Amino acid sequence: GAGTALASAAAAYGSGSKSPRSDGGETSVRVRELEQREAALRRREEEVIRREQALANAGQKNWPFKRYAIAFHDIELEIPEECQRAVHHAHYAFWGLVFCLTYNFLFAASAAFFGLGDFAAWIMAILYLITGVPGAYFFWYARLYNATKNDSALGYAWFFIVFLVHIAFCLFAFIAPPDAFGTAKYSLAGVMSTAEMEKENSSIGGVYAFGAALWFLELLWSVWVIRGVYLAFRGQGHTVTEARNAVAKDAAFGAAKSGARR
Repeated sequence: GAGTALASAAAAYGSGSKSPRSDGGETSVRVRELEQREAALRRREEEVIRREQALANAGQKNWPFKRYAIAFHDIELEIPEECQRAVHHAHYAFWGLVFCLTYNFLFAASAAFFGLGDFAAWIMAILYLITGVPGAYFFWYARLYNATKNDSALGYAWFFIVFLVHIAFCLFAFIAPPDAFGTAKYSLAGVMSTAEMEKENSSIGGVYAFGAALWFLELLWSVWVIRGVYLAFRGQGHTVTEARNAVAKDAAFGAAKSGARR
């Protein structure tokens, strides 16, 4: 009777109250949640400040280096969020090409210095560098940047056309067949030029082998990039037919314009 009633009351009281330990656990959870919210708010405030500063400086040239800037470049500010990953990857491909061509030039010069390559190979390596870097920027990277920024099917189309040429060049540089298409021997650090160099000087041959590995990585990365850009292209609602028609119209307009000048 009475004992049972007291036991039931104690059980009811115990179930309805919280122990200090559980109360302390809930408090620590709430503290962590508040800290996470505060951190998220700080990140948002910092992002808003950064965007405001970027907007204030929009149009001011900042790329590739502030002191030697030729263009304004801010992927997070100017490029739609769904395209930012593809543009970042293309940006890495551009700088990868810069590194490959610079390495290629330095070690073509080394081969010429040690009398293992002729002067023509060194000149061709210079030409690859001074034409390849600005060509890559203006003909495919800037086209992609502007295409994603302005949602232009024509810009995407020209990017795909020129970037396929870039991929073909990377494949050619990786293989580096001597004297193919008038290419001077040792002007490209690829597989076949490495094999030839190994016969003459194993040390410089090893240097050329590393160059071939760089070209191979650039080739693989570029294939990955064009896949990502195609997904971004479709994600913005464009189709291959639309891009093809845009190129045809642009070519027709260019032909009509040149005909009018004559």
